[in-house]
Amino acid sequence: MQFIESLQKELEFLRQFPPTVILAAAAAVLLLLALAAAAIFLRRILFARRLRAVLANPGLVEELIRGRYSPGALIRRSGQIEKMAEKHGPEVVRLTGVDQLWIARLEAARSRRMLGRVLRHAPGEGLFVCFKVALEAPALASDLIRWLDRSGDLLTIRRIAMSGLGHSFDGAKARWVFREKLDQVRELAGDPEWGARFFAMQILVGDDDPKSLRALWEAFHDSHPLVRKTLIERFRAENSEARDRLYGHLMEAYLRDPTFEVRQSAKIRLHGEFAERYQLETEGLGEAEVLHVLEQLSTGLKDDENFALGYLSDDNLELRLLAAEFLDRCGTLQRLCLEVDLGDRDGLERNFKLLEKAGEVNIHGYLAGCLAETENPAALLVCARVIQHPAAPAHLVTALAGRVFQFYTGQANFIEAYRTTVVCVAGRGGQDALDLLAGELKARVGDARTMEVLLAEMPASGGPLLLDPVMALFRDPDNPYRPQVRETLKRFPPSQIVPPLLSLIRTPWRALPVFVRIEAVRLLGELELSYCLQTVLENMWVLPGEDAREFMGVLANYPRKLLLKKVEAMLGTSDSRIRASIIAALPATGDDRFFGHIRNILKDVDPDVRIAGIWALTEFEGVEWSEDDYAILRDPVARVREEAARALGTVASKPMLDAMESRLADPDEPASVKTAIIEGLAHSQAPAAVDILVEGLARDDNPFRDEIVNALSRKISSEQLARLFEHLKDAGPPLREELTAAFKAMGEAGGHAMAGLLREEIASLRPFIMEVLESSGHTEYQIRRLSNKDVAVRRRAAEFLTSVSSLSALRGLVLAAKDPDEEVRIHVVKALEKLTSKEGRQLLESLGNDPSSKVRRYTLWALERIKAKNL
Repeated sequence: MQFIESLQKELEFLRQFPPTVILAAAAAVLLLLALAAAAIFLRRILFARRLRAVLANPGLVEELIRGRYSPGALIRRSGQIEKMAEKHGPEVVRLTGVDQLWIARLEAARSRRMLGRVLRHAPGEGLFVCFKVALEAPALASDLIRWLDRSGDLLTIRRIAMSGLGHSFDGAKARWVFREKLDQVRELAGDPEWGARFFAMQILVGDDDPKSLRALWEAFHDSHPLVRKTLIERFRAENSEARDRLYGHLMEAYLRDPTFEVRQSAKIRLHGEFAERYQLETEGLGEAEVLHVLEQLSTGLKDDENFALGYLSDDNLELRLLAAEFLDRCGTLQRLCLEVDLGDRDGLERNFKLLEKAGEVNIHGYLAGCLAETENPAALLVCARVIQHPAAPAHLVTALAGRVFQFYTGQANFIEAYRTTVVCVAGRGGQDALDLLAGELKARVGDARTMEVLLAEMPASGGPLLLDPVMALFRDPDNPYRPQVRETLKRFPPSQIVPPLLSLIRTPWRALPVFVRIEAVRLLGELELSYCLQTVLENMWVLPGEDAREFMGVLANYPRKLLLKKVEAMLGTSDSRIRASIIAALPATGDDRFFGHIRNILKDVDPDVRIAGIWALTEFEGVEWSEDDYAILRDPVARVREEAARALGTVASKPMLDAMESRLADPDEPASVKTAIIEGLAHSQAPAAVDILVEGLARDDNPFRDEIVNALSRKISSEQLARLFEHLKDAGPPLREELTAAFKAMGEAGGHAMAGLLREEIASLRPFIMEVLESSGHTEYQIRRLSNKDVAVRRRAAEFLTSVSSLSALRGLVLAAKDPDEEVRIHVVKALEKLTSKEGRQLLESLGNDPSSKVRRYTLWALERIKAKNL
């Protein structure tokens, strides 16, 4: 009824329009429909034409099909592609890639239509996906079975198996799908290909047909481990006879299967399903069977621990390694080390022999724990004897030395452990251990017996026994003792140290940390061996810029004639890295013949080479820069401009600073050049650089205010700060504000530098320094640090406040008068002792009348301490 009423309303609405209008609208609609149909038709024709072109020339597939049509568009044209495949063959399906789209859509949506398309046109690649989705959808399973039946190919199921090589699936569901074809599945159990057998086993597991059971039992000895593993994990025995047989197969796999995963699965099932029955008979086990047992022992089981102990001294090192690994993991080795007594020498030697056997197969993990917790001299003696062996990790020598030297005070029962430790350090100790040994030599001067041990075992510095551990430290990029290690290595004969250094330098780039490579080049150069000069020069490029410039002093020690010859030869190389490093080294030659070459280098195409030329030109003494040289400040590459300005600022001769100042003031200079000059002046240590920056900051409408303030904030040396405060004294309000911003940006380092300047007692600057410290919050920040739990932080804060000695500083400092640290309290007293002047007495009076009762009380207490000290 509602539809009829709605229709009547529509008709009433249409009657408002003349018939001609209605007919025109209908015609327009029909025309649009016709045009749409024509467009669809034309697109189909165009797509068919492109398909034919691709079939004729497969190389066009990306341009005509895959690059033009989205996956969704190709899916929508599946019917047209199918028709083309029926007419011209299946190649068009593969070329367009629609077969992969069908397979993906089938896996995601489980569509019957997609299943049919994959089975018709892409069974090779998509057959296993069809099989997997069929397991989850009965309707698809029926379609798959019908397709199998229509194919008439007895090997179709095998094709499914081989298309999903090694993939697991729900065997019970597959068994239901193939319930009418289980005979064909059983035939696969004997297939030559393991993938087919694996597929069959997953389906047959759980089938109680005698033929299936026979195939399953035989598969326990299959040639492929995945088949065996599947049977071990999934086979279910339904009666006692079958369980007995299964238990035998599991024990066989656990002890004798050559694949670890199979043995592991067997053990898990034995200890789970057959835990009440499991009994390992160790008598008569072969070496391989013992090895298989050792690799799967369980921590926490005493029987397993005893089993491993029985093989810790075995001559078979492979068995001993597995036993030692397990005993280390379960804590037995640590217990053997700690539970020794000098009163039971036989027991000590027995335990040491066992630990020594473990050490021979490189098991030493327990030693770190023993050294960390024991004070027992017998245990430390055992540790020292084990660590003395060359196979033990060398870093444990330091831990041993630290522990033994800490607890040894000359006791008679400790002397053997002490002697063995000294021998160990002498033979295998690194720099840390040798430092500890040197400390012992100083500390034990009054102990004759101990000195006898030390003098007898102390190694000759730089002896060959030290080379390997010291080289190990050298190769460690995190070694904090690199200068000491380098100096130690220098004492070794060149015949011993040069080969490992050359080996490090020639190591492939990614195989060695850059820092280690740099250190190797530097050390080889510092040995000053003329027969290594070529290698040093060819590898100098790895040194960072500043390191390379410092390294020039090393090169100056080489024979001058040889150095000049090699430098001249290498300046012509095409390798820009080597050229740059050689150019950086030219000042070391002291030969002015290279001036012209360096000036030409400033126009080299490589930025790094130009940078090296800049520094070389500034490092040569007496070289005057020409206007052409200063043009490098306008280099198109930012980092070249920055390095040029930095080099000029670092050398900071008057002509160079004048040149930088004039360019900074020149309104025609581009902003990039001025920015680089400001950065160069920031690096300059010359006080005149401060003047140039302040003058630039004082200019009206200065667009580089932030850059100059940042540059000035880095001027924290005493001389630079004094120059800055001189400018602050005479500055007008605008400049004063800008300089104050620079002082605030100096941070904590700047605050401490200003406090240091106060200690120089420059009376004319003191009020201004105090003002900056107060206004910038440095003083308040240091007062807060007086409550820090770190005593070093409190000491540094107290030292700062003592230097400042303003009212706010003293008010905060006096509250620390009862600090538990004596050094902090001393700073409080020193600060109050300075208040003897008229100004000081005014400060004392202010502290005595402070609104805080705590401040008044602590001030009185501190003054009484001063009086008592003066009595």
